This record gives sequence, structure tokens and C-alpha cells, in this order.
Amino acid sequence: MPFISVNVEKSIRYKILIPQVSLINFFRYFLAWCLGLALIFVSIGVNLNPKNHYSLFSTLVFYSFALFFTLNLVLLNNLTHLKGFSEDANRADITAVLEEYFGNAIPLATGRISRNVKAPKGLNSGRIVTVIFDRENVYINVTSIVGSRNIISPYHGLYNYIKCKRIARDFKRR
Repeated sequence: MPFISVNVEKSIRYKILIPQVSLINFFRYFLAWCLGLALIFVSIGVNLNPKNHYSLFSTLVFYSFALFFTLNLVLLNNLTHLKGFSEDANRADITAVLEEYFGNAIPLATGRISRNVKAPKGLNSGRIVTVIFDRENVYINVTSIVGSRNIISPYHGLYNYIKCKRIARDFKRR
């Protein structure tokens, strides 16, 4: 399972998940970025070839794909900030919201960081839910994983970002 250890202090400061430095972590993120950048370069490269004569519509489609994949890569490790009241109340509220949102109980650890991993099955992607508690603040990230080797998906960044924003909205209602 891709259970990458996170540098909590730097993650909170920069509001993105920053993994601890290791060769495995470097390889996982390097692979995700390579897959994403390859698709961006292919989208742009095919269109820039002078032998290809594409219409304005296909040019817009290629650049839209490039923009979409760039946005996914940027939002891949984004932490969504939730302002709460106290750490105990935040734990209870976020547990209830995650249980309601994902349809099953997601146990949270008692430490500062809590992670829950759901392995991919068949064609369905898995997920890693990361919750960081910092006094009255909560930070959340959802990362999708795919394949039998549990590779971090560079194509679900926007989808997971929207998912975190919905969780934040439900958290604020409590």
C-alpha cells in the first residue's frame, strides 16, 4: 500500500502534502508527474507538428486537455483547510462527515495525522484520505490510487479537490 509518511509541519505551512524525503517517495511522485506531463506534452506536441493541419476545434481540444492535466497535477497534493473549534470536537465532526461522505466508518488515529487507505479493486480506483489536526484547524486531502501496484493517480487531482471542498462545506455546517 502507498502509505507515504508525511512531513506534518511543512505540509501545514505550505498547505500541500509534503512527503518525508526517501527514494520510494521520490519515485512515486516522480512517476505520477511523468505520467501527467507526458500526456500534456503529447497533447501539445501533436498540435505543434507542422505536418498536421488541425482545425481550430481540435486545437482547442488539445489545449483544453493540456490545461486540465496541468490543473490535476497542481491540485494533486493540495490540503483543504477546515476551521473548527477544538481538537476533540473537530475529530468527532470530521469522523461523522467522512463516514457520511464515504459510506463507511473511517477510523481516525489519536495522533496529529490520520490516514485511511482503501485499495483499488478491479477497475475502481482506491483512495488515501489524509487528515491532519492542528489545534482548532483540520487539513484534509484525498488522493486516488490505481492499478495493482497502487500508483498515485495524476488524473484525479481536480476531482479529489472538489471532493475535499464538499467535505469542508459539510464540516462547516456542523
